[in-house]
Amino acid sequence: MKLQRIVDGIYRLETTVSGTAMPLALYLVEGDGWLLTDAGCRGMIDELVVPALAELSPGARIGKAVVCHAHADHFGGGYELLQQFPDCRIYVHRRDARWVQDPAWHLREGYDRLAPDYSCPDEVKSWVAGLLGPGVPVRRLETGDVVSPGAGRHLAVLSTPGHSPGHIALWEDDRRVLLASDALLGVGQRIDGQVVAIPSYLDVDDYLNTVRAIRYLEPSWLLTAHYPVMRDEQVMAFCDESEQFVELLGSAVWEQLRQHPACGVQELTDRVVPEVAPGVESSVVAGFSVEAHLEWLEQRGLASWEIVQGRRCWSAL
Repeated sequence: MKLQRIVDGIYRLETTVSGTAMPLALYLVEGDGWLLTDAGCRGMIDELVVPALAELSPGARIGKAVVCHAHADHFGGGYELLQQFPDCRIYVHRRDARWVQDPAWHLREGYDRLAPDYSCPDEVKSWVAGLLGPGVPVRRLETGDVVSPGAGRHLAVLSTPGHSPGHIALWEDDRRVLLASDALLGVGQRIDGQVVAIPSYLDVDDYLNTVRAIRYLEPSWLLTAHYPVMRDEQVMAFCDESEQFVELLGSAVWEQLRQHPACGVQELTDRVVPEVAPGVESSVVAGFSVEAHLEWLEQRGLASWEIVQGRRCWSAL
């Protein structure tokens, strides 16, 4: 565990996603009742968050937790959080709320979303299930809401969809600090500087609009879940990198579709991932982004699909 002060009253707790070497950061915001974002994986509240809070402010309690999006490594510790702090209120955007309330939905709707066109391996779903605690009650957030831990600190809720339908970020305007979680993902997830997974997004336009909205904000501090802390020009460069990757993947999907008609999403993913990210393995999560581009092309009359042997096969028009 590494605990780092970012600015006065905002602290970053660094760890890794359970069972991997993937960096993961949670954030504690000081107040009368501290705020936590996100809730991490099952086990992280007891093992990391409670000791970190005791180190920062002995006797302090977490009064609010914001789940910026409902993926297992961001909300799996919710039940544990309520066991430690029964008065804590957990907040999430309404479009992601069901997954936090019932993690089984996360597995079905999330990891099986491409089936039967691209089925998620059972071992992946078993690993994800291991990150999750039981479901928890939540309070729903909307764009424009304000979350405050007290002590004069106020965080505005910003809608940042794309990576998930209800992804949100928290914005402290006075110091231009953006707690962005996975709102933008550069060229992909890295371990020890090496890209190991391409960015995952479910809707091309939503994701690009989020990247552009963050660029427009011009944050002085960008605090994400899987990347180092970024400042000023680094933030702008990361926005550019995120946008450029979408263009790269979109072009690769289009060219492969033109060259290989009647192609399924799994086959397309297997073709384009090595092209846009050499050395990175194809995966069902990468398939989410590929499908998002296929749907983008379909919406513009550039691609269509038909059912062949029970699976959707895509062709360029």
